[in-house]
Parts: sequence; structure tokens; C-alpha cells
Amino acid sequence: MSADPIVETYSRRADEYAGAENQQSCWGLATRELWPSLDPRPSDRTIVDVGCGDGSALREVHRRAPGARLVGVEPAAGLRDIAAGRIGDIAGAGVTDARFEDLRLPAGSVDYLYSLMAFHWVSDPAAGAAEIGRVLAPDGRADLFFIGRFSGREFIKATTPIFLRHFGPARVFGAARLRCQLTREEAAKIFTDALPARRVTVREWFDTRYDTVAGHMAWWVRIEGQLLEFGGPARDDCEAEVRAAIGALETPAGVPYTLHLLHVRAEPRDAAR
Repeated sequence: MSADPIVETYSRRADEYAGAENQQSCWGLATRELWPSLDPRPSDRTIVDVGCGDGSALREVHRRAPGARLVGVEPAAGLRDIAAGRIGDIAGAGVTDARFEDLRLPAGSVDYLYSLMAFHWVSDPAAGAAEIGRVLAPDGRADLFFIGRFSGREFIKATTPIFLRHFGPARVFGAARLRCQLTREEAAKIFTDALPARRVTVREWFDTRYDTVAGHMAWWVRIEGQLLEFGGPARDDCEAEVRAAIGALETPAGVPYTLHLLHVRAEPRDAAR
């Protein structure tokens, strides 16, 4: 697959992503808390995790649907290696180099497809949604959980002036466009248009997480394109200002970061509610 800045970063920092510190960050905890909302069924023959990361969720799904063939889709080579090792003892399970826009799976072959905290990295959301519709079996289902447009409002307000001063509008807004930031209404239209034969529901909620400055920075710097391209004094100066700005947000509960979460559910129209 062709590389992009996000894929390259996640591949290079795969060990950090899979490490205990990141798994205890607001992102790691929020992701694991979504596991009970997944809907694998013992009758499912093929289950696909798109953006499977380090493969942790695949092991959970295997526990609940032990007879299914599991496919992890992950474009970052470093994460694929970790995921492959994590599910290597599961018969029929594997990890493939693919992405939402090109899943590299036969049409109508997937009984259940899910994705946790990955669809916001899609480069073409309409193409990604259509590809999901293509690979789902007639009675197949899909659950996608991802970040919406209004995530991190506290951090954005506090740090955008710093980034603009250091790097200028073109670079800052270019980095912001690396993430697909949808509203609930936009997500509903994209998936309803792409999957007209299925019932599509979209819900949203806000989840404020509290951590230390160091705890937030451990994950936040990793995914923010404004900082990823730079080294030396320019990055050091900017990062020091960012740390101070985030620290100024601290409350007695810690530094808040509010996740805007979207859940897209696609299922056959005659499925029981």
C-alpha cells in the first residue's frame, strides 16, 4: 500500500502504541471500553477488524466467536507485525496490508466488520463506506466507532495559536486535514448514501477524560502532524509552549480532554431491533 504520514508514524512508533503506557491513556482506555459494544456472533464465519492496530481486540472477538475466521486489516507494517504475533496461535486468523478504501477482500464475504478508533484516518470517507458495503454479506453487519469533529476542543483552543505562530496557517491546517473530522449528520449521510440497501444508524456522545500533562502528551504528540515533521529547536520550543498551554487547563480532576465519539451501525433492513 502507498505510504502516508499517519501510516508511517504508526508503523515507526508501533511499540509505543502497543505499550502499557499508551494502553492506559485516554485513547487506550476509551478503545477498550468499546469492546462490550462489539457484536460478534458464534454463527459468523468471517469477521474483519479494520485498523486492527496491535490485534488486542481480535483476541477478544475470538473469545466470543471462536469458530470465525478472523481478518485484521492494518496498513502500518509495524503494527501488523505485532498483531500477527498476538493472534498467531488462533487457527484461521491473519493480518493483511489494506485499508478502508481498498479492503482487498472478496465481495459479499464478510459476516461482521468492525473498527475501533480508525475511520477518522480515512482519506476518502465515501469510498471507505462504499468498500464496507461491497465486502459485507447480504446479512452482514458493521459497527464503526471513531472520533468526530468536536474532539479535543479544549486542546485545540489552547494550542492552535501556538502552532500558527510557529508553523503558519498552511502547515497547521494541512496537518488538521490528515484526520477526517465528521459531524454525526455528515457520517449519517455518507453511510446512508453508500449503503442504501441497509439500515444505518449513527449515534454520538461526548466523553471527557482526565490525565496529567505528561500522560496526555505521550499520545497526543504522536498523532499531531504539526509536531511530527519537525525536530531540533523548532520542535522543542513549540512543544514547551504546548505543554504549558495544556497544563493551564488543569482542574482538580486533572487535565481534561473531551472525546467526541461516533458509532455507525449498518445492518440488514429486516434485522431485529
